[in-house]
Amino acid sequence: MKGVGIDYFLTQKLSWNETNKFPYSTFLWEGLDGESRVLTHFPPADTYNARVDAKECLMTESNNKDRERCAKSLMLYGHGDGGGGPQMQMLERLQRFSAGIAGLPSVKLGSPSAFFHDLSRDTSKLLTWSGELYFEKHRGTYTSQAKNKYWNRKCEVLLHDIECLFAFAALQNRLENYPQEEIARLWKLLLLNQFHDVLPGSSIGLVYKDSDAHYRDIQTSGAKLIDVAVSLLVGPFRAEPNASCLIACNTLPFARSEVVSLGSDSLALIDAPAMGFTVLPTPTGAPAGDVTCTRTEGGLFALENTWLYAEIDARDGTVVTLCAKAEPEAGQPQRRSQSAVPRGRHANRFVIYDDTPNYWDNWDLDAFHLEKPITVDAESHTFVEQTDCGPLRASLRVQIQLTRKCNIIQVISLSANSRRLEFHLQVDWTEAHRVLKVEFPVNVHTPVATYETQFGSVQRATNTNTSWEAARFEVCGHKWADLSEHGFGMALLNDSKYGYSARQNTLWLTLLRAGKMPDENADMGTHSFAYAAVPHFGSLQESGVIEEAAAFNDPLIVRPAQLHGFAQQPQSFQLVTHRSAEGQMAVGVMLDTLKLADDYEESKQKRVVARFYECHGGSHDTRLFVLNATRIEEVNLLEEDPRPVPDAQLHFSPFQLRTVAFTLSE
Repeated sequence: MKGVGIDYFLTQKLSWNETNKFPYSTFLWEGLDGESRVLTHFPPADTYNARVDAKECLMTESNNKDRERCAKSLMLYGHGDGGGGPQMQMLERLQRFSAGIAGLPSVKLGSPSAFFHDLSRDTSKLLTWSGELYFEKHRGTYTSQAKNKYWNRKCEVLLHDIECLFAFAALQNRLENYPQEEIARLWKLLLLNQFHDVLPGSSIGLVYKDSDAHYRDIQTSGAKLIDVAVSLLVGPFRAEPNASCLIACNTLPFARSEVVSLGSDSLALIDAPAMGFTVLPTPTGAPAGDVTCTRTEGGLFALENTWLYAEIDARDGTVVTLCAKAEPEAGQPQRRSQSAVPRGRHANRFVIYDDTPNYWDNWDLDAFHLEKPITVDAESHTFVEQTDCGPLRASLRVQIQLTRKCNIIQVISLSANSRRLEFHLQVDWTEAHRVLKVEFPVNVHTPVATYETQFGSVQRATNTNTSWEAARFEVCGHKWADLSEHGFGMALLNDSKYGYSARQNTLWLTLLRAGKMPDENADMGTHSFAYAAVPHFGSLQESGVIEEAAAFNDPLIVRPAQLHGFAQQPQSFQLVTHRSAEGQMAVGVMLDTLKLADDYEESKQKRVVARFYECHGGSHDTRLFVLNATRIEEVNLLEEDPRPVPDAQLHFSPFQLRTVAFTLSE
């Protein structure tokens, strides 16, 4: 917020908390980085539909929790949530109260900006709230309308990749015409559908017919832009199934070795540089890989590669053993970690709960749903078969009739050189007022779980010692959540889900809901999505979980093509990198976005913009290396206020977000 010039924040939403009353009315809200602070006000009348009567004026005074530090507050009056605005009676009462009435606080008409400007003159007495403002209501919005959330995530990744590839072309001086208007159109279409109530899943059904059409437009138009950008990197190409070359683009800031599908059940293991691309001959002959799949005497399927070992129960597809494997050492047997799954427990177990909230179907997920599990006999309605057996990928197909109205087809797979066990699902879902979750008990003891949020992560308690902790029975996370103790842990990744919960040593990912208001058909039908488990040595910061989650959501962009002018040996091009003071890759600093500047078409100075953030919660020094850059400046999130970056070196404090602009050579 501070990075785009937002100094003030107002909401009354947290007055709806179901369990705990928020302790402040006017305060400083401190971000994850411990440095950014925004002046915040929660109107004490606890409504945005005030009628301006005496009772509300008195409540505005009596409910001001900071009146000894700040005696001023706002009242939001008029008919909102559907329109109407102020009525004449309200304005008349406001005029009378402004003249002064004994027993009532002083009232005057003003604007929010004037109110905050007046407050900001002296904030020395205000208290500070650090970190998340958790809303103890509307927890179902993390999951409702799952298809909408799925396509939101996919379109975010697609537009990130489009901007990155065109930046690659500009860095190589191969960009003449930048389709800025079309890219902006697609971004605006995506952002339109992130508006309340669309993305939360609390709109009427007609809205999602529109959003589906918008997402199809973004996907179709975006795929064409990807091909245009790739052709700028390597020259014109013809995409053919049996082409002589492969083009693999990596829009993430770390090198990758990844199994990709080439169509017709053909797989290839491709190495790609960080923030760059590679061109290589199409692999021929038998592929080399490290994946095996065997059937044990105990009725288990054992999947293994260089980095991971897993045992899957052949009766129901649950995971009974999941081990990370350490770096191989010459002449020594490779060390396995303890199993991430506790002895006697099974992971990847589906659970269904009755989900009938007290008030708002698609908005709320009430705490008492955890007291109403639906008994299912999955084992007697499950079929497990092996479909792939290496060397590049081993897969099991699991078919589960969980209930009469919930049929799951799941593919469990382990790929060569991968550190994650993946679960790809297709779910036929016609339940009513039920919620589907998947459960992963983890063999650790820890008081906190860590969840990804925008440009950082947040830790939340796994116990219920206080009412504040108990109220967080369902929380928001982005691409991953992690449970770790000293030296070991496990992360649960996802490709389109946002609702997590953690109690003691168990993680749940909320997959689907079935609310009936305001859309009676919400979430009915067939859903496709994926999640993955990553057991790891060391702490979260040492584990590579953040990189694994990014790669899981943003696979290599691969195009089979007929090309001329490229040698028969692989050629790689790394265009942007950042390194530590010792010259190593800067661990802990993530290059999140690479794009052309918003003024790229109008400005004579062509600039590429890179957005970095510190992702480990520590301090780091890093140095930037950019192809064809003549000047490096730091800018704000709006790409304004340029400041020089001496010697291309940046210091990052914990979770700090920094944006840098590179001026390109002519």
